[in-house]
Amino acid sequence: MKNSEMVNKDELANLAIKNGADKVAYVETKNINFSEEFKNMCAMNFCGKYNTNWMCPPALGKIEDGIDKIRKFDEGIVIQTISQLEDSFDFEGMTEAALRHDKVFRSTISEVKERFPNNTIMALGVGGCSLCERCAYLDDQPCILPDLALPSVEAFGIDVNNLLTVAGLKYNNGVSTVSYVGLILIK
Repeated sequence: MKNSEMVNKDELANLAIKNGADKVAYVETKNINFSEEFKNMCAMNFCGKYNTNWMCPPALGKIEDGIDKIRKFDEGIVIQTISQLEDSFDFEGMTEAALRHDKVFRSTISEVKERFPNNTIMALGVGGCSLCERCAYLDDQPCILPDLALPSVEAFGIDVNNLLTVAGLKYNNGVSTVSYVGLILIK
């Protein structure tokens, strides 16, 4: 196996921007705030994925497990997409924005993996994984798309507002906008 390659931060940022990211910033994992409160919000099951998905709680394990996984990386790149909505009730626009973010984020992950094949990469996206119509978790079977499935930032107990603050980005990007965030960790 080849040694991992030194990662050029500007190259990573340029990959994300090329793929459609609106904002990109770096964050040291030691500055990321974790809270059981954010992970526990998943148990309220607003998205319908709690206890139905390998990439959501409780399948992801304890918050300490997630913190340990993330802290094995020194830093990460925060990728943000910002979309204009008709108004704050534009749920169709929010859905389209989430799909756009997923496309931008997944394209960036793919290119990062291609460009740095010998590096370890961990990616956290938005919301619960929805790649499969029915997750294998429900049948007590392993994930069938482990290289594509993405846990969410919140499912790891990460305070997204704080993550953006320490990365120098804004949580709120203006009236009638929606912003989505992903995190790619690489070493």
